[in-house]
Amino acid sequence: MARANGIDPSTQKYVPYNATSKLYVSTWFDKVMRPLENEGIDLWWLDWQQGEDWVPSPPGLNPTIVLNYQYYTNPYHWRYTNTRPALLHRWGGLGNHRYQIGFSGDVIPNWDTLQLQLTFTPTASNVAYTYWSHDIGGHVTPPDAELYTRWVQWGAFSPIFRTHCTKNANNDRRIYTYPWSYFSTLQHFHKLRQSLLPYIYTQARLTFDTSVGSVLPLYYNHPHHQEAYTFNREYYFGESMVIAPVGSPIKNDSGMAEWSFWVPPGEWTNLFTMERFVGPIEVNSKFTIDELPALLKSDSIVPMLPNHVPALGQSHLVPHQIKWIAILGSSKQGSGMLYDDHGDEANYYDQNTFAWTKASYSISGDGKNVEFVISKMMGSFSNMPTHRQYEVHLKSVLPATSVRVNGQVVSAELYNDLVPITNDKNSFAYDGSTLSVVIKIGVAQSVRSDVKIQIEFANEISQISTMNGFVGKLKRFIKAKNMLDDQWGTRTSVFQDDYPNLLYAAGMGEKLSGVKADDAARTLSEFEKYAKIACDELKNITNISPSLQSKLNAQLC
Repeated sequence: MARANGIDPSTQKYVPYNATSKLYVSTWFDKVMRPLENEGIDLWWLDWQQGEDWVPSPPGLNPTIVLNYQYYTNPYHWRYTNTRPALLHRWGGLGNHRYQIGFSGDVIPNWDTLQLQLTFTPTASNVAYTYWSHDIGGHVTPPDAELYTRWVQWGAFSPIFRTHCTKNANNDRRIYTYPWSYFSTLQHFHKLRQSLLPYIYTQARLTFDTSVGSVLPLYYNHPHHQEAYTFNREYYFGESMVIAPVGSPIKNDSGMAEWSFWVPPGEWTNLFTMERFVGPIEVNSKFTIDELPALLKSDSIVPMLPNHVPALGQSHLVPHQIKWIAILGSSKQGSGMLYDDHGDEANYYDQNTFAWTKASYSISGDGKNVEFVISKMMGSFSNMPTHRQYEVHLKSVLPATSVRVNGQVVSAELYNDLVPITNDKNSFAYDGSTLSVVIKIGVAQSVRSDVKIQIEFANEISQISTMNGFVGKLKRFIKAKNMLDDQWGTRTSVFQDDYPNLLYAAGMGEKLSGVKADDAARTLSEFEKYAKIACDELKNITNISPSLQSKLNAQLC
């Protein structure tokens, strides 16, 4: 490095950094950076501090934007590889949206910081910058478990999901070091983020094609609604979702956080509770630690990864299994798109370098039959799969009576979330805990042919009013059962004999999973009856702490 820049190495003189010297920069990339890339480094994380002026450069030159440009367009990278450049660095000013993934610096963990990021990140799309990342949980000091959990929830629905903190033994981001009540939620949202990769990648392609960010303020789509400006901590996450991460702490008496959100025009369903809303409407609600407003358009279909697809180190690979999620609302039809390309090749904009797959559904006039079609893949790329396996989840419905895949009858099975897609076998089941018909197509299907699925129901879809919000209520009853079960053997013991109706309500998901399709509506209608009786039961359980009883009453009754 010294010799190439005219300095005798024997003098031990420092080689000053000079971002404006072509000789220095080319030598730096060729002699220092390139050998490290040869060892396997494919992402550079720079940490140049904005405002530093000790680098020799013309007056007014911003070294940050220069570094971002140089690292992203590095000719010594392109000369040897066809992989995409990747850079994590600070914001260098207008125009930097073309280069680096940003990080927002060493923030202090508190609720104000979290709320600021909820506004700041989508607003950055106004200058075409959609790929902000943040130190989830803050940087300089340890966050408490609740704050960290809410931050991870926001991170799961943010442009870049990244945890980071200063080097401190007490400042831990490993989710398994947190108490179980938080760990289980943290784990769920980490897995959810992984499963959303096909949707996120599809939205990233749309951002590339349109220059409109994948994380947007509400007013982009609803400029004439004042609420779209008022609710500035809420945003579009891609085309099909609206997210309003909870940014306030839980109240001790209820075990819930109060948070308001706005439902845009149209029909939307909360992914976590299956509560359906028709907007525009402002909603004031309360959320337990595992809940938040995550709204999905009722006529959309979202591509995801099945739960059992290996995650670690696999995110850049083209998936051979895809899960399609559709919430069947009042709309008679819906659709969604999946984008695929090589995953790492630099050329992803010419013909024969990418492909699109469309999924769609239509509901018959009597509302009892659904045709779900996974259309043949349009386009091609170098490592495109020839066949794929699928899961199709139709949510907010009662059990199906029959399913056919490409005209062939599919066997019905009891739902088991622990069983992955089975090779060479198609099946369908009903998950009563999420009110979902789950179709698993284990017989690999050619991506060059349509896959047509016919689903028949005993009841008209969305006819049963008791389905609205049932999933969220059921989850709370299951949590309540677990909290009461945890009292066994304590000084103030309670036993399951003290809350039989709560047990019945908490087990409704399993009952629905095994019930005949013709009996499902009647079985579901029993839930509200037992839920009401369970609330009366709670009042008679006096040998638990007032704090626990207060939380249970607030969350269930």
